[in-house]
Parts: sequence; structure tokens; C-alpha cells
Amino acid sequence: MRSLLRIAAALLTIVLASVLVFLALNVLPGDPAAVMLGTEARPDTLAALRRQMGLDQPLPLRWWQWLTGLARGELGTSHTYGVPVAELVAARAVVSLPLALLALLIAVGLGIPAGLFAATRHRRTGDLATMAVALVGLSVPAFWIGILLVLLFAIGLRWLPAGGFPGWGAGIAPGIAALILPAIALGLPQAAVLARVTRTAIVEIMRLDFVRTARSFGLTRTEALRRHALPNALPPIVTVLGLQFSFLLAGAVIVENVFYLPGLGRLVVQSVGGRDLPTLACLVMLLVTAVVAVNLAVDLLLLRLDPRLRHRG
Repeated sequence: MRSLLRIAAALLTIVLASVLVFLALNVLPGDPAAVMLGTEARPDTLAALRRQMGLDQPLPLRWWQWLTGLARGELGTSHTYGVPVAELVAARAVVSLPLALLALLIAVGLGIPAGLFAATRHRRTGDLATMAVALVGLSVPAFWIGILLVLLFAIGLRWLPAGGFPGWGAGIAPGIAALILPAIALGLPQAAVLARVTRTAIVEIMRLDFVRTARSFGLTRTEALRRHALPNALPPIVTVLGLQFSFLLAGAVIVENVFYLPGLGRLVVQSVGGRDLPTLACLVMLLVTAVVAVNLAVDLLLLRLDPRLRHRG
């Protein structure tokens, strides 16, 4: 029952988001038809293009046609590129999605072990040093980390490309090599967040009575950590991971521009600059839907991990 309620809430959130997105994009100053034809366009030509683009129809009808079209997979045609929006999104998603996954793997591979290391050395030198490094990681912007990585590994050592994307047709190795530096730039701040969350969750659980009881029955600190503390610390860690993946998928705009990657974030910037409303609206709704879907998946997973949530009012 709770799962159905969460699914219904997610669908309602997407519908409400579509209303806000459509209204926000359609109250922006400037006429897309006038942008396409230029300032010297004749009024009758401008009116004909507005009819062709459906801009002369009432706003509620345009929203309903747009929403039902999205549900059927009909994303429309880009005003700037003159190709179906679905093709543009698919071509850019094959860059942004692997980038987000690679950055998340880096965050998990560094953040969780660092948090466990700090928790097992609570209030000792290792804990203080790890949290100090994590604080630095939280304070430094991802794009600045990206610039430093380019200066060191691309310009200085010449180990990795400084930017651009060769396409997956050139091979998996060149594609992964082009994504390593931006993935590190995105993953390091998220690793710092994950380290702090993991450390805090483990420290709090290790103080609880059931862990002390397990220790009194002869379990070592490492065994109590592995068998009791870590499984009970998974809910907050999984919650943060869901939020991080949503951020990495939707919030990599600056890093994609720093590394000149043809991803979804860069396409958003180009669509805003060109007043390409069909592409921009579909991109924003795609990212909103992805965030809602990830949060829904996290909620359903938490119901499995923590039985108390299934019985909580």
C-alpha cells in the first residue's frame, strides 16, 4: 500500500512539475518564431510560422498537447537543429549518463571507505585528518577541481585528454578516457559528502545499546561494525546516494562546459541561448522525471532495508 502511495505521489509530482515547467518557459520574454526568422521578418510570415509551431493556440491546450505527446514519446522537433528532440536527447544522454555513473562509482569507492576509516578511529588522528580532507572537498567547486585536473593530467603529464568527446564509435577506451577527468571533478565533492554521512551514521549506531550488547557477548569492534553497524547505516547512505545521482545527472552543466562535453547539461545551455523551447522543455522534464524516478527507487529500497518504515504512520 505504501509503495502504491509513493508511486502515485511521484506521478502527481511529475504532472505538477510539467505545469510549472511549461508556464515558466512560455512566460519568458521573446517570441521563438521571431527569434527563428529574425527582426526583419514580415508580419504575415511571422504569423504563419506561429501557426505552424502552434503558438497561436490557448496555453492550456498547448500544455495538454505537449504533456500527452511526452507520454506517447513524441518530443517534437528542435527549432534550432531542425531534428527530432528525441534524437538530440539520445545523442547527449550517452555522454551524460555514463559520466554520472562513473562519477557515482568514484564517490562510492572513495567516500564509503573514508567514512568507515574515520568512524573506526573516532576522535583520533585518522578521523580528524579524514574529516579535514572531506571539508576541503566540500569547499572546492567541481569546476575548479576540473581545471586543476586538466592542468596536471592533460597539459602537464599528457596522460588524458583535456576535453571533448570522441564518441563511442571510436572505441570504449577513448570514450572512458575522455570522461575520467570530468568524472573525478564531479565525484570528489560527492565523495566528501558521502564520507561525512557514513562516518556520522556509523558513529551513532556504534553507540546504541544493541551494538554494546553484541560487543559484550564477545564480538570484536570490526565484527560489530560489519554485522550490525554497517547494515543499519545503509538507509541514510542510500538516501544520499540517490540524491547524489540525481545531482550528477542534472547538475553537471558547468563541468560539461569546462570539458566541452556534448552532454545534456550543455544542451540545456544551448537551448536557453537559442530559445529552443521544445528542446528545453523536454530536457527539463526529462531531468525532473529522472530525479523523481531515482527518489522513488530510493524510497522503495528504503522500505526493504528498514522494516520500521513499513509500520510507521
